[in-house]
Amino acid sequence: MNINWGFKNLHLKHDTITAQINMNTKERSGFAVKKFTADIKFFPEAMEFSKMDIQTGKSRLRNFFAMRFKTFDDMSDFIDKINMEGNFFRCIYR
Repeated sequence: MNINWGFKNLHLKHDTITAQINMNTKERSGFAVKKFTADIKFFPEAMEFSKMDIQTGKSRLRNFFAMRFKTFDDMSDFIDKINMEGNFFRCIYR
């Protein structure tokens, strides 16, 4: 797997990290995320991705996604303890 990523306007205020992320990746299977950009906000109870734009070879998913939890340790029991929230716009390229 090959992952390229960068951050702009990275800020830490109290327990919250905010930044703009720009990433792309290609898996061994050949699946590629050509572009992943978002305004991110990480704090002890959630990870939020706003102004999100994910582009693959044939599709595009945009808008907002969040994972909410009581503590970050809940990630070890993702299925039962992580609440996901999303508001998406999808485009399919033919």
